[in-house]
Amino acid sequence: MKGISFSLAARSTEDASVEEAELLLARLRIRREDEIPAEAGFCVPGAVFADPLPAHKNEHVVMHLEFADYPDLSVQLMTLAGARPGPGLLARVARAGAGTGVEDLLRMTTLRKGKRSIGGIDGEELLLRARAFNRTTTYGFNWEAPGAVDDPALPLLSMELKAGIRERSVGKPVNSSLHEDALLNLWDSIASSIRPRKATANPLQVQRAEHPVHLAQQQPAH
Repeated sequence: MKGISFSLAARSTEDASVEEAELLLARLRIRREDEIPAEAGFCVPGAVFADPLPAHKNEHVVMHLEFADYPDLSVQLMTLAGARPGPGLLARVARAGAGTGVEDLLRMTTLRKGKRSIGGIDGEELLLRARAFNRTTTYGFNWEAPGAVDDPALPLLSMELKAGIRERSVGKPVNSSLHEDALLNLWDSIASSIRPRKATANPLQVQRAEHPVHLAQQQPAH
């Protein structure tokens, strides 16, 4: 299409899926790399599959955000429709903590832990501060909602924020470039924007986050 080639592939499939693929291709629209489509749909590099899309129950998306001025800071949001039920975030952490040594536990401080509903979606939240062996302070924030197995509009959601950890480096942890209060503000600002997707929603009419974001540089320790 317009000089751009697209390829859809599957390791194995049924004859009925061929018709579904044809319906999907009929919804393909070209877009510029930096273009936000005026119509709702599912974006891929150079194109968008415009709504309404064929009914499906296996959508999986991962979004990763990094900041040029804060290389130790990263945010990731993962969605998985149709995920099988399993232990929640807090249950998994409790199970992992049972096998953790005392020295490692003493280096961890829980800032928040418990149930948290965001945008009407029930989930669990765990915010940790860690003191690394090189005496730097790092952070790991997590929020997770199990979703509904039979509803693609309510997928499993997992959001994570890391600070003091350089994602593309194998070097040692570094001190977080943001104050703890600034990290909590950033986390709450992003988290508060999560809400159930509406099929008729206009992607250009996105509600602003409930809390403003103020980033402050970490002051050197004395």
